[in-house]
Amino acid sequence: MRSEKKKLLLIGTNMGTVDIINYAHSQRIHVIVTDNLPIEKSKGKQLADECWMISTKDIKSLEIQAKDSKIDGIFAGISETNIQAALTLSKKLSLPFYASQYQWDAFTNKIKFKELCNEFDIPTIKELQDIPDSFESFPIIVKPVDGSGGFGISICYNYDDFLTAKKRAIEASKTKNIIIEPYITSKEITVFYVIENGAIKLYGMSDRFTKHYTSSRIPLPVGHIFPSIYLNDYCKKTDNNVRKMFNSLGLKTGIVFIQGFSNEGRIQFYEMGYRLTGTQEYHILEEETGYNPMKMMVDFALSSNSYKKDIFNRITPEYNSTYYLLNILVKPGKIKKIDGLDKILEISEVLNIIKELDEGDIIEYEHLGTLKQIATRIYLKLQKRSKLQEILDKININLSIKDVSGNNLILDMIREENLKQ
Repeated sequence: MRSEKKKLLLIGTNMGTVDIINYAHSQRIHVIVTDNLPIEKSKGKQLADECWMISTKDIKSLEIQAKDSKIDGIFAGISETNIQAALTLSKKLSLPFYASQYQWDAFTNKIKFKELCNEFDIPTIKELQDIPDSFESFPIIVKPVDGSGGFGISICYNYDDFLTAKKRAIEASKTKNIIIEPYITSKEITVFYVIENGAIKLYGMSDRFTKHYTSSRIPLPVGHIFPSIYLNDYCKKTDNNVRKMFNSLGLKTGIVFIQGFSNEGRIQFYEMGYRLTGTQEYHILEEETGYNPMKMMVDFALSSNSYKKDIFNRITPEYNSTYYLLNILVKPGKIKKIDGLDKILEISEVLNIIKELDEGDIIEYEHLGTLKQIATRIYLKLQKRSKLQEILDKININLSIKDVSGNNLILDMIREENLKQ
């Protein structure tokens, strides 16, 4: 006789997996995690009720096992490769999934995304055509057209750099296509939307702060501040067209984030995601309004109707407090010891801490300039911004991440000067 618990198949382990599993367990859901990683290397499998040693790319084997196990829903975190697998598998098993293939393709391909923006008069960073050896308008940035997480992206300062970057981006692209843009150093922003029952809500806009640590790689995000100083301008000039774009694709459910720059007096976008984000900013929204988009998406995958109109209608990007998301970045090496997180959690302004890396994890040199360098995320809620430096000092004093030789792996201390709006 079948268990009363619904079964959720989680495709792969990545940022956000722990939150997803913890929420599912709180709803008495039986969680199964599948990938080709051994349990000791998979946070998801360590927490799951059941785990499969089936690669997320082996759709046929997953289909057979899912049918045999009578899976009720399928979900994935932020990995676009795993989300594509979840979408394909859900369709084969006639299970709910928040995105159609057409919608997914429109937003995961950077060129298609820009073409769609152009249809709705939404400003984007204009791409460059292939670069001749006589080209002089460096620096430029070269990316895989279908990548994420910083992988395969390079900054080029001359033509030789470009040739190397082009090869690297092609190797990182599933479709072997690249996109070339001017390298912009203006202030970055990210906008966040949630869609439920076809209703669209702008639920946040952050100023995204980055710092350059490797000249040929993209600058790494050191933090976000919510709300953005550009929020009012964005709502007046761009928000309505973005909503029209979403409606044109028939979006009914999900989270959308769009990254861009405040450049030339307007917001210009360069990339979009139709999925949960690595920033896991849903913690901030839940603190502010009581609504958590991650929980909504897990419920949707299991055909659970969790829609609460009164809570959904409270969503606003204009927060009553100032929120900071701090990224603790680390150098290449093997983590032996992480200390001080318990003391940091005791700071009253610390809302949450998420460990992306654990003791025993290895940061490879190939991870330089990617989000794989984020070891920990620390979320702050402040009523008075004047207290920021005091809180940062406490974090810097208490936090320690050491390698096997006792060397400090933290790339840089968090400084208020790096978080100036």
